Amino acid sequence: MTETTRTKNVAFRLTDHEYARVERVASASGDDPNAWCRNLTLKQSSEAHIFTRDEQLVYEEMATLRLLMRNGDKSLESTHDKLMYEWKMLRQQAGDNATEIAQELIKLRRRSSRKK
Repeated sequence: MTETTRTKNVAFRLTDHEYARVERVASASGDDPNAWCRNLTLKQSSEAHIFTRDEQLVYEEMATLRLLMRNGDKSLESTHDKLMYEWKMLRQQAGDNATEIAQELIKLRRRSSRKK
């Protein structure tokens, strides 16, 4: 398979601090800074924006939770009142601690995606 010849160049300058941030993020995604910037630019400029890896993980979690919430509520409505109360309390705790839960989930997903 032949590689596409790239003949155009895009350049921009960064401070040492900005470059270190780009380098850290690129490394975390398995790329060097140039490849990471190129890939991000091409993804963002495409007609149909494709999720980044992190955006895809977040979307998958949201979709999974929506399914569980919708089906869980329906199942619990027809069961014992105590169980429904506990379910509502868990939902409240999740809402109150959403930031911490999300940060922990991102860490777990990143670790599991690196193992693949």
